[in-house]
Parts: sequence; structure tokens; C-alpha cells
Amino acid sequence: MKKIFVVIMICLLITLVFACCQNDGSTQTELVNESMNGFADPAGASDPTGDTGTTSDTILKEEPFVFELLQDGTYRISAGEGVIPKRLEIPSEHNEVAVTEVKNKGFMGNANIEEVVIPESITRIGAKAFADCTALTSFTLPYNVDTRAAADALEGCTALRTFEGWTPTVEGAGALSYQLLYYSETGPVRTLTTIQTDAPGPEYSVASIKIKLFRCKMEFFDYDALATLEAPEEGMDLWINLSAETTSLTIPDGVVGLGLLSSSGHDLTSLTLPKSIKACLNTFGAPRSGSLSVYYQGTLLEWCGNVNFEGFPAGSALYVDGNKVAGEIVIPDGTTSVGVGAFSILAEITRVTLPSGVTSIGMSAFQGCTGLTDVTIPSSVTSIDSYAFSGCTSLTSINFQGTKEQWVNIEKTMSWDRDSGNYTVHCIGGDIAKGE
Repeated sequence: MKKIFVVIMICLLITLVFACCQNDGSTQTELVNESMNGFADPAGASDPTGDTGTTSDTILKEEPFVFELLQDGTYRISAGEGVIPKRLEIPSEHNEVAVTEVKNKGFMGNANIEEVVIPESITRIGAKAFADCTALTSFTLPYNVDTRAAADALEGCTALRTFEGWTPTVEGAGALSYQLLYYSETGPVRTLTTIQTDAPGPEYSVASIKIKLFRCKMEFFDYDALATLEAPEEGMDLWINLSAETTSLTIPDGVVGLGLLSSSGHDLTSLTLPKSIKACLNTFGAPRSGSLSVYYQGTLLEWCGNVNFEGFPAGSALYVDGNKVAGEIVIPDGTTSVGVGAFSILAEITRVTLPSGVTSIGMSAFQGCTGLTDVTIPSSVTSIDSYAFSGCTSLTSINFQGTKEQWVNIEKTMSWDRDSGNYTVHCIGGDIAKGE
């Protein structure tokens, strides 16, 4: 019985080889069973970073691509066995069927691709879709792609120099992290052009920050070009992947949004920020060789009202207009708000006085100020955002310059005083204990 089975299999194999030899050499199109070729990926159907499910157990190979039929009747594309062109233009359709997805790791490690253009038919790019394409220098992203799935699509693309796609506004530094998801581990990146469009951009919410994205063109460059970088009159955003050798950074004037990250540790101990800065996001953690000192070239009034600052590593020091922010801090008159994370993690602050006219205290404004014991808040304040005084473990006194009723009516967002000290709010006409 076994011999008969073996003979049958050999005959089938010979027949298949003979049929292939009869091919005239033109592009082959073949329909194969998905389960026989290892392409099944049903787990990704509900995971935004995983491939969505296919249907009919079919995969269509037309070199140099592979097209997988999805449950919604559209195609997902990946690389086949043929040579992928240096300029890769993903087709918007195949056989009059829309191509809507790029497969997870679909073109990963392809050393021939230098430029990628994604059509607007694509709504989703899989994780690591173009990772480690070391010759890739240019990438264009469509308006409607699912950015969550593209989180590490360009990881390891060390030659990348230009990118066109979505970038966040600088309204809230937390937004900057989403743009960083697209980029390879290179040096600085700057915004070249903002593209005006009537098409609605993707939106996300992180904590109380609503993130809106808009179109832009970006350029990657090496560290040695940072010193001579000139910002356009309207300003620009800058993202920097810290190299292990970088100990000091001076950001040029004209930069309004700054994002910093490190994938393998860093030794940055000095960061100088221009007066033009509006939002800064640090995701790099504490330096390996010591604490970080941040030098802001504007005034304390400008720092409080204009700058959203997140991600200060513990033990950092802040210098504003040449003066270290420590001890008793009197916020200058004319301030109307305290920005996101403006003084977070500054352990040497002990007392803070906010002037009349301040209406809002931003998210994480004083979070982690472990030495802070007393805060004076004017009656003009109408909102205190999330984590504003969270982690202020020494806080014992909040001097509110209004009535108890006014204090109660202030809009206080979730966890504004989480893990803070056992403070008492001193109001006109009486006191309020923490938690009342």
C-alpha cells in the first residue's frame, strides 16, 4: 500500500514539473491553498498590529507580489519571489479589486527598495512591513492609513532621509510620540512642509490630550548638520533619536516642537532649548552617566504659558533664563496658565505661588515634585488637569485665595492629587481636608 502511495506521489510530482516546464516564461499567476503555504494568520483579525484574516483560503501570486484575499473582498499585499523595483509603488488595485493592506513584515529586509509610495486605497500597514529595508531613503504615507498598525513599519531603515505622512500638532507634547513611531533609528528629523488638505486627519486620545494629525513632509539628517540647521519663518518640529555618544544638545531657534527618544541608552546630560519651543516630549529616560540639565533661553513667564514639557527624568534640573528653578518659585504676573509638565519631577521646588489671572493648571504641571510643601492658588483658577500635583508627597498646604465654594467648583480632572501628601486647602471662610 505504501509503495502504491509513493508511486502516485512521484507521478503527480513529475506531472507538475512537466507543466511548469511548458510555461513560456511570462509572469506566472497561480492560485494556491493558504493553509498549504503557511499564510494563515487568523489571530490578527482583532489585533490592530496583527494581520487581519483572509477568506476563501486563497492567495494570488503575481510576481513580484503576493495578493491575499481578505474577508471584506479586498487584497493584502506582500513581496513575492521576484525582484522588487527600487521605486516601489504599491498598486491601488489588482484585477479591479482594491488593495487595502500591507502585510505584517510584507517587505521586511528587502535590500533593493529605495523609495516607497503607498496609495490612498491602503488603510492599514502591518507591523514591520518595511523594517530593515536598509536602502530605503524615501517613504510616502497615505491620508487614511491606520497608524496604530504602522508603529514599527520603518524600524531599522537606517538610510531613510525623507518621509511624507501624518504628524501631530504641537498642542500637548504627548502628541509628538505618535510621529516617532514611524521613524527608523537615525539622527534628527525636521518638518519640511505642512500640506493643507480638506481630508479629515486621524485623531487619538491619550489621557486628557486629544491628538490631531496633519500632513507634512519630513527630512532626516545627521547630527553634524544640527548646528547649521535653519528653521523656516513659521517654525518647525524636530525629532531626535539620541545616539549613545551624544552628551550635549543645543536646539536651534525656530524649533517649536521637540521629541527625543533613545532605543539603546544615552549619555545626554545637557539640553538647551530655544525661546521658540512650544512642546517637548522626552521618552529617553535618565542618562546613564548622570542627571540631565535643561536650559531654556526664554523667561519664566514664557516657560509657564507657552511650553508643554513631558518626560523629565527624575533628578533633572531646569534653568530658565540662566536661573535654576528651585526653592520658592513665584510665577510672574501675566501668566494665565501653567503648561503640561512645566515643573514636573523638580524635587528641589519647595513652594509655588501662582499669580492672579492664572485660569488653568496643566496636566502633570507639578507631578513628582517631592519637595513641594506649599502652593498658593488664586481664585481665578477654574481647572486643574490630570496628575497636576500627583506624587507631591510632601504637600501639606494649598492656600486658595477664594471661598470654599469656589474651590469645590474648580474642575479637577481624575487623579490630579494622586499619591500627594496629606494636605489641607485653606480657603476664605474655612479649611478643606484632602478628600473632602
